[in-house]
Amino acid sequence: MTFLEAQEIVYKECDREKRITIRNLIIIALLVIVLLGVLYTYALPQIMAYFNNIHQEATSGIAKKYLKWVIPLVIFLTIFYPAKELYKVLKRKKDAEEVFAKIENGEKCTIIGEETRYLTTIPLYYIKLNLNPIHAISLYFSSAAKTYDLPIIESLSPQIKIILRGGNLEKSKAILNRIYGEDTKLDPNEAEVALPSLTAFETYSETAFTDELKALEGGRKKSKLFLYGSILVSVAFMVYMIVFADIKNNPKTIFIAMGAIFALSIVYYIYNMIKAKTQGNVAIGGDFSDIKNAILGRVVSFINPNFEYNRNSHIGYPEFMHSKLFIDKDYKLTGGDQVYGTHVGVPFQMCNLYVSYRPQLRNEKEADDSVFAGNYFVARFNKKFKSPIYIIPKKSFFANVKDNDISTYINDYGTKIRLEDPEFEKQFTVYCEDQVMVRYVLTPAMMERLKTVNTKSKGNLYIAINDQNIVLANNQTNQTAELDAPTAAMFTKMDQNLINPLFKDIVSNLEMVETLKLNINIWT
Repeated sequence: MTFLEAQEIVYKECDREKRITIRNLIIIALLVIVLLGVLYTYALPQIMAYFNNIHQEATSGIAKKYLKWVIPLVIFLTIFYPAKELYKVLKRKKDAEEVFAKIENGEKCTIIGEETRYLTTIPLYYIKLNLNPIHAISLYFSSAAKTYDLPIIESLSPQIKIILRGGNLEKSKAILNRIYGEDTKLDPNEAEVALPSLTAFETYSETAFTDELKALEGGRKKSKLFLYGSILVSVAFMVYMIVFADIKNNPKTIFIAMGAIFALSIVYYIYNMIKAKTQGNVAIGGDFSDIKNAILGRVVSFINPNFEYNRNSHIGYPEFMHSKLFIDKDYKLTGGDQVYGTHVGVPFQMCNLYVSYRPQLRNEKEADDSVFAGNYFVARFNKKFKSPIYIIPKKSFFANVKDNDISTYINDYGTKIRLEDPEFEKQFTVYCEDQVMVRYVLTPAMMERLKTVNTKSKGNLYIAINDQNIVLANNQTNQTAELDAPTAAMFTKMDQNLINPLFKDIVSNLEMVETLKLNINIWT
């Protein structure tokens, strides 16, 4: 995919969103006209009597002075929100053109969110029928005090985000071709590159990240102080209203308080707009949650300058389903922190991945099934196999209860294979249609290495060997993923003790390549 192709996809999705939104408004307008006609014909006297009663109550007593403002305000807000959303849709394409112009001029964007919205929702009692999905990513530039929402095709999200962030899409394609294509030759130029030690990394980071960490820690402390201050003000307000305010004898107190809160909210909103316009949204140290953009990319470069890091990208749906580790469903994939390259000649890609699935006709109040949440690592195996092998960790009853829904969606197709290693049998269940091939692949040395990796993963390692790839799916979140939540980052001190786990998370994945000896054809 090229920059122009990504641009064309976004523009087409903008036009599609606009067409569907206008169509829905026309349908709603027609339905409202029909409803008003029916009410006018059959229920006009009852409606007039109801509103006369409301008018009489509103024009008597202390409420008269305030309700004459509240009712118009409620009507205004009821109309304002849908009108505002319609305005956004109508100018979406113009915003998209502005985004691509900024990127062409060399500006860097920050992607802050990704979601699927449904443009058409039909309520059916406890169930909502959601139609016309539109997938969008939210981003902003430090030079603009606004957030942009770009509609895209969900399956192309990883590639489009790489392009928007200015990543090397051609290098990504080359690595993917080596992982999933027919090229199985090792890269001799990468064969002797060693992973740096933690000591070497600490020495490097002491000089490389000192200023950034101090600035980020300062931003974190300010945000934490603001949070505590907001809680204190809220509690004080509640205590005042409950204990000291005489609402019964002086009911206008509640309206004064509501007005004060509304005014303070507007002032705070304007202040943030001015600050973002003059200082930029993500000045280093202003946004403590931006530690990944500030530091993690440089950590990856320190490990190997030939590696590519994409903050907001992740493995795509076709690559996810290629392993056949999960049963065939229309999963929703989100994630980030994608790293790809070659280590000791072995092409790989890894990312933090979140996979969910929503069964059809589910109650709208019920959450989606959490299929997988953790680190997803794919590397090229050094031999091609005809029948897939699934190696599933054994879990106790209580471990399954605490786990997510992964056991429901794991593919256990094939015959259960019994192996001669009792310790391996305690940790894993192996499925495959070809018993001879399983024993050919899972040599005693290979089983020892898999046990070592599974122990490090605390028994959450799911493995699939399919075609010429090996997938190591660690179904537990790591330090890198936890920093995606601003609340978690707010209560995490920004110092060397935070960066070390980020380094270890990446290196531990690459050590799997060496532990499993993927760079050596052990079957020749």
